[in-house]
Amino acid sequence: MIGIIDYGIGNIGSLTNAFRSLDIPCIFSGDPKKLSECDRLILPGVGAFQPAMDVLTALQLDRFIQNWALDGKPLMGICLGMQLLLSESEENGLTSGLNIIPGKVIPIKGGDRKIHIGWNQVEPVRDNSIILCKG
Repeated sequence: MIGIIDYGIGNIGSLTNAFRSLDIPCIFSGDPKKLSECDRLILPGVGAFQPAMDVLTALQLDRFIQNWALDGKPLMGICLGMQLLLSESEENGLTSGLNIIPGKVIPIKGGDRKIHIGWNQVEPVRDNSIILCKG
């Protein structure tokens, strides 16, 4: 079963529609006990890094997610959820992340907007790293 971490900061509606259309069973929960019954997790997210980390910490989901990853269980971050997996972010001042993936979220340099919305190709990584795909 796929567990989608529901901490109030994420586009749960889009994920619901996607999984329903693919007929894939999943649960949405912010309860570590319920999520621990799943075999893989998705951490969605929309918005700013610091408030999201504050909520994860307040709900005690930060340690749950870190332990999940340390146990080698599948975990995927979407949008802000992927950024939260890194060590820290410079968005609105330096904020610690989940530190599952070593690295820092930094602003894109330059004055031009570099937003990309749409589909991209994702390729699996075939080494033993924590990163399962790139793209």
